Amino acid sequence: MLLRPLAFLGRHATTVMALCLVIGIVAQPLAALLKPMLTPAVAGLLLFTMIRVEWSAVLGYRRRPILVVSLLVWMLVLSPLLVAGLLTLLPLGPGLATALILMAASCSLSSTPALAAMMGLDGALGLVLMVGGTLLLPFTLPLVAVSLLDLDVAVDAFGLWLRLAGLIGGGALAAVVIRRLVGRDRLAEHGQVVDGLIVVALIVFAIAIVDGLTPRLAAQPLFILGLAVLSFGASFLHLAAGTFVFAWAGRQRALTTGYVLGNRNLGVLLAVLPAGADPDIFLYFVVAQLPIYLWPAILAPVYRRLLRK
Repeated sequence: MLLRPLAFLGRHATTVMALCLVIGIVAQPLAALLKPMLTPAVAGLLLFTMIRVEWSAVLGYRRRPILVVSLLVWMLVLSPLLVAGLLTLLPLGPGLATALILMAASCSLSSTPALAAMMGLDGALGLVLMVGGTLLLPFTLPLVAVSLLDLDVAVDAFGLWLRLAGLIGGGALAAVVIRRLVGRDRLAEHGQVVDGLIVVALIVFAIAIVDGLTPRLAAQPLFILGLAVLSFGASFLHLAAGTFVFAWAGRQRALTTGYVLGNRNLGVLLAVLPAGADPDIFLYFVVAQLPIYLWPAILAPVYRRLLRK
């Protein structure tokens, strides 16, 4: 009975994602109600993504180690260093500068592999980068953000790595079991249903993450608008740079790389920031959900046109 609604959500994922942030901003009581569901939503995104992506294609990237290593180094090490250099030219406050550097140092969002596949990009490459980046993040974030950039970020590297490894390992194990029980043919037949489940998890996350944003929007509309413009600009810069730098890997891989780099996991950063961190960091990470949820609706037709050429 739920298959049709889920398939509908899967078919219209990009439009639904754009609307759900508006729902969260308007319906703040609903956002507060769903806030405890943030972590389960992230786990669900990871599980459904691993079910949806074809693992034979993922394992095929073992034959391209130079590409994978280059992408991970760019994402986790070079990106924050380049952003830190660019920020010396911009008159931003310390809170926003810290937020932009941390965003550049983070791994990709857990939903990017599934969304990439929905838009005709390389979902397998997206999954390789998401898993690899997530497992490396507890080691690279302290090194880049704290040691090299002298940012005050409290990260329990081993504890965070264990939590991330458990989340990813548990999701991978559950996905393998489900794929074996359901079968490849049935999964292919009901792919839009799985996409719908991914969208449900995204809806829950999007509504929950904007809890408390509406009062700030009412009190500081121009500041919030400025943060929105800044977040779109930063995301597009990562997206365009990744696409251009890795154009040598082929059009589909380059576009996938750009999309992955433009959509970073800000939830994990929120989890490790100290309680006394600059409030502008937290606020920026909330407002930066806008490009994450609006890019699919904007970019999907662009990607399809580019991939047809």
